[in-house]
Amino acid sequence: MKTMLIDDSTIMRLMLKKLLRQHDLTDIEEAGNGLEGIEILKNKPVDLILLDLHMPDLDGLGVLRILKNDDNLKDIPVIIVSSESEKEKISEGMKLGAASYVRKPFRDEEFKNAVSQALHEMTSE
Repeated sequence: MKTMLIDDSTIMRLMLKKLLRQHDLTDIEEAGNGLEGIEILKNKPVDLILLDLHMPDLDGLGVLRILKNDDNLKDIPVIIVSSESEKEKISEGMKLGAASYVRKPFRDEEFKNAVSQALHEMTSE
């Protein structure tokens, strides 16, 4: 199973990779901003996306809009992993089709639960 991390923080991507490996998810693509993430996704489809909302060039909500309007990318589950606390932005992300939201800083267990739930939903479809 291939996973994409889209986050402008190198340290956060390293932390997320470590946690993903605990779920035996080791085939991981990375992007440092939304534009880079979209370009990679067009050429290398993935099964799960972990997405930050606050990034340069193209923020997470912009990425979600592009994903959900692309027939080849719209069904990829997206977990928002962000420090965003504004309810309207979180709600918009969920309306745009995000599977779940994990607020930074998060507890490992909270993150693992979100990934487990997304993986379970993928395998039961």
